[in-house]
Amino acid sequence: MCDAEIQRLLTQLNLGKYCQLFKDNNLTDDSLQHLQKDDLIHVVPVLGDRILIWNGINKLQSGSFHKLLLSENFLPENYEERNPPIENMKVVHADFLDRSFTKDCDNDINKELRELIFKLIAGILRSGKVPMSTKDEILTLIKEFTVMILGEAVCRSIIILKSNETLSEKLFKLEQIKNLAHVFSSFDSKHKLDKLLIDGNLFIPAREIVLDTDLHFPLKIGNQRQVYRPIKLQYVSIRDSIFQLLQKPGFYDILDKQQSYSGRKFSSFRDGKFFRDSNFPSQVIFINIYFDEAEVANPLGSKNGKHKLANFYYSIQDMPCHYNSSIENIILLCSLKSEDLKILSPNSVMNIIVKELLFLWETGINFNHNGKTINIKVALSQISGDNLGLHTILGFSEGFNANYPCRRCKMHKHDCQTAVTENPGVLRSIENYNQDVEFRNLSATGINFESVINSLPYHHVTKVFVFDIMHDLLEGVVPDLLNLMISLGIKNKRFNLDKLNYRIESFDYGRHFRRSKPSQIKASVLKGDTKSGQNASQNLCLLVSLPLILGDLMPHDDPVWKLFLLLREICDIILSHIITKGGLIYLDSLISEFCCSIVQIGSLRQYWSMTYEARHKVFKTTAHTRVEDDNQSLFTSSLISNRELLERGLRLPTDILLSKRAELSSPSSSITHQQLPSSQTIFLEVIRENEPLSQNSTASTSDSIELATTSGSSFTRPVESSPSAPIHEHRFYNFDIDAVLRKNDAVKHILFQKIPAKKMVVKDDRQTIAAVLVDAIIENL
Repeated sequence: MCDAEIQRLLTQLNLGKYCQLFKDNNLTDDSLQHLQKDDLIHVVPVLGDRILIWNGINKLQSGSFHKLLLSENFLPENYEERNPPIENMKVVHADFLDRSFTKDCDNDINKELRELIFKLIAGILRSGKVPMSTKDEILTLIKEFTVMILGEAVCRSIIILKSNETLSEKLFKLEQIKNLAHVFSSFDSKHKLDKLLIDGNLFIPAREIVLDTDLHFPLKIGNQRQVYRPIKLQYVSIRDSIFQLLQKPGFYDILDKQQSYSGRKFSSFRDGKFFRDSNFPSQVIFINIYFDEAEVANPLGSKNGKHKLANFYYSIQDMPCHYNSSIENIILLCSLKSEDLKILSPNSVMNIIVKELLFLWETGINFNHNGKTINIKVALSQISGDNLGLHTILGFSEGFNANYPCRRCKMHKHDCQTAVTENPGVLRSIENYNQDVEFRNLSATGINFESVINSLPYHHVTKVFVFDIMHDLLEGVVPDLLNLMISLGIKNKRFNLDKLNYRIESFDYGRHFRRSKPSQIKASVLKGDTKSGQNASQNLCLLVSLPLILGDLMPHDDPVWKLFLLLREICDIILSHIITKGGLIYLDSLISEFCCSIVQIGSLRQYWSMTYEARHKVFKTTAHTRVEDDNQSLFTSSLISNRELLERGLRLPTDILLSKRAELSSPSSSITHQQLPSSQTIFLEVIRENEPLSQNSTASTSDSIELATTSGSSFTRPVESSPSAPIHEHRFYNFDIDAVLRKNDAVKHILFQKIPAKKMVVKDDRQTIAAVLVDAIIENL
């Protein structure tokens, strides 16, 4: 008898010392099928080794793993290592096989298979709707599927043919191998596919809501008739989406729910005064809703506007900013046709959203976390979008040439042309808003209708502090100033257009701006349009890189160049993810813009349209790949389905997202909060003594921002109104940084001789300073 299976099993378990004992007791491969656990006690006295061997035998007999011991002459390619194996497969040995399988297939079959493959590739390429990268992925999956199916069929046939059954039984079992071709039967229709995805918790179907009816004139052969058509809204529940995310292991733990207003830095929504003044509960998740319209068809074609969609998205504000910067974490809320939104009142759509927000605020979401049931509320932080979109859904004037075009104040349009600072006396409040609603005069108030947002107990349209910095800066003032600077630079013969384009083309923008490299600037753009011919991301790239591209060609005293550098400095602060109190004071001294909004809701970077607008690409791509008839409406539930077929979770590390439907109560995926060392605990207490951080502080005196003073033409650096303590006394690293740096002679030479003399600080100098600081940190751990 051959005992190859026993030898392989013991070798893989690093228990080869028992091979001779198995041989002495005549335990062969055939006897494994009848071996009992008690029989191993006499052969393997060690309990741990006996458990390993018994588990291996069970796996071998059940077919959970298998490796055919065949030479290259028996099975072609890699069929000797099949994965996954046949369920309940018997052990197959080399001595059972008395004939070999040739590697070469029949020429006719080979030809037919090649023709089928060519037909498949030609069909993919002929459609023109599948990218080449996707085509390669499809062919790779087909190859893997074919290898798996053929390997399964061959191995099953071997087992059947080498069995001791009758010929009729063998033929019957060989006939059952055809069932492998029915693997697609579980998802060969859209209904089956949707059911499979829903059962697997991979897909949240959109709910179709009929809002109203409208007359429609369908194009049919014969007389044209008018019929009533339903005006539909495709809605994806906020509760279902967030509940699915909360089921993912580790998601709840990455949410920043403890941050509160301190007045020292402004980053997230919880850093703002609006969060502090509203007294939200501790267990609450904030979402930001974004509204925008997207043209999914050709905007220059004859059907432009017909297929335009009005989309609502939202993002979870308590997630770290590097997660929210990914478009995969922008979740679809609802969608309808833009022409239907014009027929209806925007409150018809917002009413459905507000109803669910009220439910989430009053009832919340119950989920299991580490064995405990937690109820968490969901609240609306802000509503973002471009100016037109916000005015549309919030009920303000949609014409920006109106008498009162602003949603934040009641300043007349003539005063808006000259005002450079915020006037608190004309800001909109709940009181004057209610008066204007009762007055019902759009021309005199700038209010078109009262928004249903006001029915939320914690929110009001006058508390929407968002301004879209992408449209205001990167598609507003930045391209205007770029156009002016380039035009004057060419006019004053600082450079010509060819030289500018050569430098733009050859400049190394680095990894961050690799995908937003600016396009070459055309002469027609400078002569005609006031813009630079770039999109928002390209304008941002030019704003950051142009000082390095043209710095040697522009004189330092050029007023336009100085204005451009000033704009770049302003944008550096406004576009920051974290803005300190000192940075906000400095911004207020440069230009009184966005300061009030930053104080109220944190950095405006988390609300800008850059990431949200990138989500429109999914709709545009799906629309072009699914619509065959020019008269067919693009807005169907299939668009929502294809949009939602993408991963509905977060792009988290693989060690956090362990599975799609993992239970948070599982001990393996739970995240515990360990006790900090004693040194760190003392350090945190020192911080609390020097800088008290109250989670819901009501003190108003420390919230004020004092402007920096200027004398003459010189600028005095801003000083905060906090206690005047030396900077080095804030021992964030548990040691005095200034004292540590002064102890090292090499560092003292760099800091007090090279830097004041404006000499170049090379890489070795920076490494020297870093090494001294790292050594000090290690000593104080």
